Amino acid sequence: MIALCAYLLLAIGLLYSDGRSSGLPLALAAAALLAVAVLRGATRPPSRRAAAALIGLCALLGAIRPPGVYLAAAAPRLLLSALGIAVALPSLAGCAWPRLAPRALLAAMLALHVAAGAALIHWSPAPRIDVWTFEQQSAADLLGGRDPYRSTFENPYSAEETRAYYGASRVGRRLDCLPYPPLSVAATTAGWGIGRDVRYSVLAAQVLAALALYALARRRGHAAWLALALAGLLLTHPRGLFVVEQAWTDPLIAAFAVLLLLGLAVPRRWAGIALGLFLAAKQYSVVALPLALSARFVPRRFWPSALAAGALFTLPLALWDLRAFVDDVALCQIRQPFRMDALSLAAPIAAWTGVQAPGALAFLVAAGALAVVWRRLQGGVEGLAQGMAVAYFSFFLTAKQAFCNYYYFVGVLLLAVAATAAPAAEAPSDAARKERRETTSLLVSSK
Repeated sequence: MIALCAYLLLAIGLLYSDGRSSGLPLALAAAALLAVAVLRGATRPPSRRAAAALIGLCALLGAIRPPGVYLAAAAPRLLLSALGIAVALPSLAGCAWPRLAPRALLAAMLALHVAAGAALIHWSPAPRIDVWTFEQQSAADLLGGRDPYRSTFENPYSAEETRAYYGASRVGRRLDCLPYPPLSVAATTAGWGIGRDVRYSVLAAQVLAALALYALARRRGHAAWLALALAGLLLTHPRGLFVVEQAWTDPLIAAFAVLLLLGLAVPRRWAGIALGLFLAAKQYSVVALPLALSARFVPRRFWPSALAAGALFTLPLALWDLRAFVDDVALCQIRQPFRMDALSLAAPIAAWTGVQAPGALAFLVAAGALAVVWRRLQGGVEGLAQGMAVAYFSFFLTAKQAFCNYYYFVGVLLLAVAATAAPAAEAPSDAARKERRETTSLLVSSK
């Protein structure tokens, strides 16, 4: 329950500021709750009433603001908000009437989310953000037989904005950096091929993450209503559709993370493939390497298939022009300037002291946070989910750049923490109380 409260606080922070620095107090409060949950083992699932309240609150908060910031003037904002609220109804019904068919409710919820996302994409046809521009053109380049890492891209920003986002040396009409790994490029190209818009891939990734989260909770022994509630919380995130509008690909790595947890919980051979896709999806996946390399969480037998899957989706595009690939995917990230508007502790510290923290600091903080909680983490998927949530939350809270899309990923990990926690009937405290009652009963009967 504490992890879900952290999820709500973080979501409100993103709603309040769209992932900018003004949401930092709420993000810090969410991080503190996560630390309490991990260090004290307080990851028990919520009651039906509490879960329903959280879902309803997320849906209502999402209706406070339009789901996108680049909506066309004629966009039916009320209808879009209504669709966002409607997504919550199947999960609320599942909490209220647990005997209803959960799979039918899940299918209805996913269909409503797809409808809401497709409507948003239709009414926000050309968001003014470099992410969408990069992905649209790279998809066209790839399908046209051209190397996307050798392309230049239209710059949607003013000179001042370009200077803030890319540095003074990048100011111009064209941008020459595609910072997305090949797996991300391939996934967004699939969305472009379906509907001439890469954001359909982002929407599909959210659906996949919700499906995997539902299956993970069920596999861990949770009731169907709770599994449905967790999927509902993911799909009713107050800025979930905003992530779709902006074309951010973080839902992709979020889906692979939950699939990895599911594959380890089952377990299935494809867990190694999920691990490889997770590591190949975004540059910041390396933050999870200390956990992934530990046999406590990921058995070593999954690593050969993980390396094969990662190489399969990375090497063909990377080797097309290795120098252009390294420059775009690795060096471009290092060259990114410090952002004073980031949702990170580094931003206010820089404002107060004039000292901008180096990018390496976030890696050190994430490693330190893992070291603090390492002994508290159980082996297997529960410990892996908790460790990933702690590591990534710590990493982004001290990074030189951290915005809505990164914390959306953290939110999915918080839901995974709740999904992998021991069911209420099997919680250690409950088992201990039951054992004490049985012992007392035996003693009384012996007398």
